Amino acid sequence: VGWDLEGFFVVNMLTREGVDVSGLIVEKNKRTPIFIALLSEGERRTCVTVGETSPLVGLGEVRWKLVEESRCVCLGDVYVEVAKAVASYSSDTDKFVVYRPTKPVVAKNPVGVVEVAKNSSLFVVSDWGIKKGILPSPEKLLSRKTEAVIVIEGKTRVKLYTAHERLTLDIPAKRCVDPTGSSDVLVASLVRGWLEGVQWVDNIGEAVKLAAVPVSY
Repeated sequence: VGWDLEGFFVVNMLTREGVDVSGLIVEKNKRTPIFIALLSEGERRTCVTVGETSPLVGLGEVRWKLVEESRCVCLGDVYVEVAKAVASYSSDTDKFVVYRPTKPVVAKNPVGVVEVAKNSSLFVVSDWGIKKGILPSPEKLLSRKTEAVIVIEGKTRVKLYTAHERLTLDIPAKRCVDPTGSSDVLVASLVRGWLEGVQWVDNIGEAVKLAAVPVSY
């Protein structure tokens, strides 16, 4: 987050909710790019501010102690070279690795994205790169280490690929107002299920239902 009121609000709210913020990076010369406020009535407002924080760009910025202590490592808007190193180390030390690259990352370095995916337990990606032909098919993305591939189609459809299952599920939102945050909820629910030992085919249904909540507001 950035060094601004929005960033401080995020840190304060996470702390109040009991979330460990020791791994959160606050950049003094940046502003928080997106600030999402969840109001008590269920209404959601998204405010986009000027400027942006940068993703992890070098290995020196990685909190390796946190990585070492974690059972699960989630990689998102991270430079591919950094993601490669973190995913490789995490995989070699038997951690559950989630990789969810954004569209700009896929567009810039699809080959690197595939390399990171090979060291990931769960690979979550939009269907954009697959449709463009710059990423392999979901079936080819599965590997000895990659247990599952989740492909997000549009705003409300999710496909699960494992070695033995192929499932297509629609996010059961009564209305699609804004999909921002739905994939975060989806991944968080899948990770929780994995930590509890739930099978993918049983886990995905609950995850999709939870993902419908942010879509609807």
